[in-house]
Amino acid sequence: MKHDLKVEHEILIHANAEEVWDTLINPEKIKQYLYGTHAKSEWTEGSPLTFSGEYEGEKYEDRGIIKVLKPNEVFQYTYWSGFSGLEDKPENYSLITFEIQPTEDNVVLKLEQKGFVNEDAQSHSDQGWRSMLQNIKEIAES
Repeated sequence: MKHDLKVEHEILIHANAEEVWDTLINPEKIKQYLYGTHAKSEWTEGSPLTFSGEYEGEKYEDRGIIKVLKPNEVFQYTYWSGFSGLEDKPENYSLITFEIQPTEDNVVLKLEQKGFVNEDAQSHSDQGWRSMLQNIKEIAES
């Protein structure tokens, strides 16, 4: 795992921080922006977080631990995917951080993911986040 590889994006969302926060942690909304993925957690710092579903006919269960959960501000968790080909152990987890920054009438949502197997995985994730952030924007604004 190369922890110096990262993906960063930000998107302007015409909604308030509470609406964006709800979109990030509400399992029903996660299911909408993560293509049917089921998210399960107690939604407290230190609690496990699982993402499960089916991708191209193959079932998956990705995992992580919630590190920071500051309502309407920061959602950070570790993340491991079976698709990475790496063993499920802490040093093989990425770190994903969402930061909500309110502006006068909107919100800037910042995303950072650090830690990838290689540049191809980084590029794949970069493309995936672009579409997911657009989905998050559309859900939060609706």
